[in-house]
Amino acid sequence: MKHFLATGSFTALSFLCLTTAAFASPAPSLDSDGTQSTYVTASVKFPSIVGAKISGSNHVITISGNGMSLRGLAIALPKQMENFTDVTIQNGSGGFIPAMVERQDGRLMILFAAPVVANSILNVQLNDVQMRTKGGEQLPYGVKVMQTGTNGDISIGTALISVPNRD
Repeated sequence: MKHFLATGSFTALSFLCLTTAAFASPAPSLDSDGTQSTYVTASVKFPSIVGAKISGSNHVITISGNGMSLRGLAIALPKQMENFTDVTIQNGSGGFIPAMVERQDGRLMILFAAPVVANSILNVQLNDVQMRTKGGEQLPYGVKVMQTGTNGDISIGTALISVPNRD
């Protein structure tokens, strides 16, 4: 599995910069003194975390692909995590997405059996989670995506799951 763990995101970042430059378009503009200048406008869509919740004893993180075809995910597990039985991944319509899942060094490595098409919604569910917490805190899951055709990974943020107080 070491080939999934990139030490940096240089390749993905380089690809993203080149893609942005390729789709950027110059646009004329008038400065405050009336002279015309040109600036570059571009629109880039990144995957994003769109939800995180507890559903019974399961933790669910929802990710939107937003324009990128994905080959995998890396999810850093919170320090309070003791165990879970398995991981299921579903698309926005509820269909299961086959993937190889491996837990190593406090993180989940998920490699999809086939690339997930751009703009897909993914629900990553950790089932029967066991954790060390009294409740009333937020559990951070650091999420990175692996774009199809690149070697690195791209951090898209931290999913925070709020654990209710146990009374």
